[in-house]
Amino acid sequence: AGVRGAPFSPPPRHNLTVPDLQIHVVSSPGSPEDLKNFGLNEQMAKFFRMNDDEHGFVLLPTLLHQGKTGSIQLRSADPLAAPVVNAAYLQHPDDIKTYLAGIKLALKIAQSASMREFTDGTLRINWEECPQTRCGCPNKDLAATPDSFWECMVRTVVSTVYHPAGTAKMGRADDPMAVLDPELRVRGVDNLRVCDASAWPMVISGNTNAPAIMVAERAADIIKAGNRR
Repeated sequence: AGVRGAPFSPPPRHNLTVPDLQIHVVSSPGSPEDLKNFGLNEQMAKFFRMNDDEHGFVLLPTLLHQGKTGSIQLRSADPLAAPVVNAAYLQHPDDIKTYLAGIKLALKIAQSASMREFTDGTLRINWEECPQTRCGCPNKDLAATPDSFWECMVRTVVSTVYHPAGTAKMGRADDPMAVLDPELRVRGVDNLRVCDASAWPMVISGNTNAPAIMVAERAADIIKAGNRR
């Protein structure tokens, strides 16, 4: 299994100028191991009917910019104690709107004429596991299924995809949230820099690998330039 494509979509929210939605196209039959790789635990995975075929694909709508910023706080003075993390997932109404737009786009792709050779466009869900009375029964025509059903599914099985970033913001001296200066130095601590995705003032829309390498290479240039002074 592997990600074969990850197209971006214009933002459903009018106040954003960057893509807010990404559709991961994964060449995978949808096995339990595949679901685990995308963060679904056993309790979440039970809603899906596993594919017995050798081949298949999965479309994963991905929210790129949530409407509310989370927080990370110290649990105690013990440096080994795990921090208190509040990711603020789905706490802004626009988050659900973006997911609904992503689900409808994924359905449109799966049910297109070009995909008829590979799928009939039906949803592989264990309906007996789904509390249908709470979120509305899906119609045979999935495009006509009420948003309440899709919102229920999102809140039940949503997961993260490996790319936390922005926990040690770089910024100006007058920014109280910026713990790093423009040269990635930790304010108030000598001889310490943060040179990875933690330094970003905001999370980027795309995948984080190449930009994180760029930050590290820029930090290396800054350090070498300082040593030559």
